[in-house]
This record gives sequence, C-alpha cells and structure tokens, in this order.
Amino acid sequence: MTAIHPQSIQSQQAPMASYADQRADTRVRTVLQSARLIGEGRQTLCVVRDISERGMKVRLFGEIAKGERVCVELKGGHTVLAKVVWVADGFAGLELEQRIDVDNIFGTAEPDFSYRSPRLEVDATVTVNFGRTHAIMTIIDISVSGMKLMGGDTLIRGEQLSVEIEGLGKIDAKVRWKASDLVGIEFESPLSVAKLADWAKQREFRRSVADMVDR
Repeated sequence: MTAIHPQSIQSQQAPMASYADQRADTRVRTVLQSARLIGEGRQTLCVVRDISERGMKVRLFGEIAKGERVCVELKGGHTVLAKVVWVADGFAGLELEQRIDVDNIFGTAEPDFSYRSPRLEVDATVTVNFGRTHAIMTIIDISVSGMKLMGGDTLIRGEQLSVEIEGLGKIDAKVRWKASDLVGIEFESPLSVAKLADWAKQREFRRSVADMVDR
C-alpha cells in the first residue's frame, strides 16, 4: 500500500470505488494520536489521522517536504521510517518502509500507560525559578506536558517552581522525578501542540533521521 490520500482529493472523474471502500480494502484504522516527526536536522509534531500497515495520513504542525525521508515516533515509543509522498493543506501522506502491526500499536482497549506525549530533543536552555534561586538549566527534551532538564541536582522531587523559556514565556511547573542532576518537570497547564511545534521551528535538534536508521 502507498500512503493514504486525503478524502478531499476526489472529483467526478474519480474511480467508482469510494474513499470509504478504499479504507476498508486496505484495513485503515482512524486514530487521533500525536506523534513526533524526525527529519534531516529538524523535529516537529503531528497528529496521526489514518494509519495502515504500510502508510499513514498525518496532520502537520511543522514543515516537511515531499520526497523527504522521516522517522515517525508513535505511541509507546514505536518508531518507523517513512517517505513523504504528498503534502497538501496541512496534511501529509507517508509511505512506510516496513509493515507495522497496527492492532498491536493502537488496538489495546485498556489505558496504555506506556504512552507519553511526543518529546522534541531541542538544543536550548531554560531559566528555572525556585524559592529565591534562579538557575539556567539545559533542556534535554520537551513535550506539551513537560520536559527533562540537566543541571537540576539542587531541585527536590515534588517542588513547585516556574520555568522561563525564550519564545514560550513563564510556565508554572512541578518536579515529578529526579535522577542525579536529571529532573522531570511537569507543566501545570499543557502547551498546545501548535504552539510547541511553532516554537521548535527556530531551534536546533540533537538527532535527525540519519541517527534513527540503525536503532
């Protein structure tokens, strides 16, 4: 199967088989699941709309180009390599390099606590304010709900604080976990996917699709 095309790309001259028929024939599952797209020198967020064992349609919150090779990080940390075969009206169709087990990734009927919000591995710093102390720390990764920081050896698990990120402003947060100088910060109010993706457009990233090939 090739990548899934948007329903809107149909005309009176289209084949008699309907889009719904095509979806049934190719066993497409409709989902609304956020994911991370890793390209060459950039990372962004998307929402997976339709997915089959060989392709997917995603809503974009950043820029990718037709013909580009990308790595898609799905629910539970599953990663797949894909080729962008079309881009139109804020959506894209991806053709997967290997078949995936859609039911295994998206088919669970129980809450899947292995899932976490997609995290962007940005090269950026943040000002952390706790008590009367202000410290500059390194962002390891960031999602709509929180981030992992390096340099937080003085922080305490459960501590209330605020963080100031250039381009995102001041955000109230809480320390959720700590391991040596690494800490996990949870935002009190999640960011929007669009806001985080727009901020990330101006950032440098630690990994690109080439780094994901041999994982």
